[in-house]
Amino acid sequence: MFLLLGGLVLMPSQIIATLRGKASFDGDMWILFYAIQAILIPVHWRSHLLSQVTVIGYFAIALLFGWRDPNVIVSATYALGRFYTFLICLVADIGVFLYERSLQREFELRQQLLVFSMRYLTIYAIQSLVW
Repeated sequence: MFLLLGGLVLMPSQIIATLRGKASFDGDMWILFYAIQAILIPVHWRSHLLSQVTVIGYFAIALLFGWRDPNVIVSATYALGRFYTFLICLVADIGVFLYERSLQREFELRQQLLVFSMRYLTIYAIQSLVW
């Protein structure tokens, strides 16, 4: 479902541009989408990475075929856009990874706390019977 969301939002413009023999470089949309996606759905960093690689890889393949975005005149725009997109994707993936680790650690600590409290209650119950 997660990958389907990314595909339905970002891939149609890529596919339409491909059918016209062009590439669609929409770096601003990618940056915004990947940042929002990481904030709203901060789970499975590998899924985030796969979603990002799919769209960016599709665009890269279009560039290898020699298709260009007619709205981007200067190649420096591609370079800057790639840098910003890479940076946002990196920050989003690291953020999701760290969030997952903190959730896992919280779960482990809750399990330890539960075991400790059960032991304490058992010891307390035994002591109250002895007294």
